[in-house]
Amino acid sequence: MKDFNEIYWHDAQLTNLSIKNMSEAKVDAQINIEATCYLSEESGEKVSIKILFQPVNRFTIYGDVSELSNNFTAGNIYSAQRDHQNVFKFDLLKGYIEIQASDFQLIIN
Repeated sequence: MKDFNEIYWHDAQLTNLSIKNMSEAKVDAQINIEATCYLSEESGEKVSIKILFQPVNRFTIYGDVSELSNNFTAGNIYSAQRDHQNVFKFDLLKGYIEIQASDFQLIIN
């Protein structure tokens, strides 16, 4: 199984972003990100991936929807990385997503 930081994120396409369980019920918050990306710099084709972050401790999302849409075909994710404190940062074209989560699950299709 690939590690988050081993994936070649440059030119990836963000296809879905959802936030779940943001209620008063004492349920863990969850963020799901779906994208298509190259598994390595040498990969010839993109694959679909899904990342489930849970429980989420904090998050910040900032972006320009028209820029994400206009650059979708070329790739609207510039890069992504995970640090030693389980903070995941996705650098988007004209924006970013930052998530701190205790755990995550990476599913590659």
